[in-house]
Amino acid sequence: MTLTVINESGGSSKTVAITISQAVTSESETVGFSYTVGDISAQFTDTSTKPGARLWDFGDNTTSTEINPHHLFPSTGVYTVTLTIEGTSISQQVAIDTGVLLSWQDNSGDETGFKVEHSLNGVSGWSQIATTAAGVNTLLVTKNLHAVDPTVLNYFRVRAYNAGGNSTYTNIASVQCGV
Repeated sequence: MTLTVINESGGSSKTVAITISQAVTSESETVGFSYTVGDISAQFTDTSTKPGARLWDFGDNTTSTEINPHHLFPSTGVYTVTLTIEGTSISQQVAIDTGVLLSWQDNSGDETGFKVEHSLNGVSGWSQIATTAAGVNTLLVTKNLHAVDPTVLNYFRVRAYNAGGNSTYTNIASVQCGV
């Protein structure tokens, strides 16, 4: 779109190109989206009423034309995600939580997998946050840590399990997230 400005006497004019970016194209046509973050991925839901081809830009040099894409980000961080429909765009900042990479020694030879638990005080309130397959002794934990005060220690413990039951827990590991 161009804008032409002319002075009062009709002389001297200036034409300037302008770009208008808006989320609402008319009363009935809107462009918008919502999302749900999990680990280092996000599920995007197109809430637009405007018809036309969709183009998602995830802010990490990748795009998609799916209506409701699921996207795996290359790392944690804050990404500007943009949905464009027929020239109308809307952007949102999407925070992919920083995480804690846990690793432990696999001393079991017959496990079905490992159970990973989290606590805010290291004594009580333990909750299982994940399981891994047999032989997998690392886990990137990102879920729910964004809701925790970054100055507070987070505590983790792990144990193997199989059809015969659970092993004893590993030593408790403490991590201060966000520092």
